[in-house]
Amino acid sequence: MSIDQATAAQTAEATVQNDLAGVIRKFTARLRRDFEANILQDSHGFKKQVVKLFRLHLPPGPGRPQEESITHAEEMRAEGAPWLEVYKKCIPGFLDLDDESRVLAMIRLRDSVRSRRCARRRRIFPRESQR
Repeated sequence: MSIDQATAAQTAEATVQNDLAGVIRKFTARLRRDFEANILQDSHGFKKQVVKLFRLHLPPGPGRPQEESITHAEEMRAEGAPWLEVYKKCIPGFLDLDDESRVLAMIRLRDSVRSRRCARRRRIFPRESQR
């Protein structure tokens, strides 16, 4: 990257940061105006609620994207579908796999569903040591 390209990239980043800062300033001014009573009543609680809702509507941080087959398997199990039916729908070419590959795919799918369920539980009910 040349010096001119680096300078242009820094300028573009600074412009985006300035625009973002301006948008946030306008947003917070509107919140102060529209929710003045709520802020006066419980400013800490209001701020906490705003941040929570703000985070909810922004994309998640870096991480592994959710795999559609695991999501589908999770939904099917929640509806009470037996594992064999889940395997047939969620593992591509399930019936065409050789026995070893089929068993491995079954184990991986079950483990993935369980792992996601446990991860969700950990986020909802953090351990005492994490608080």
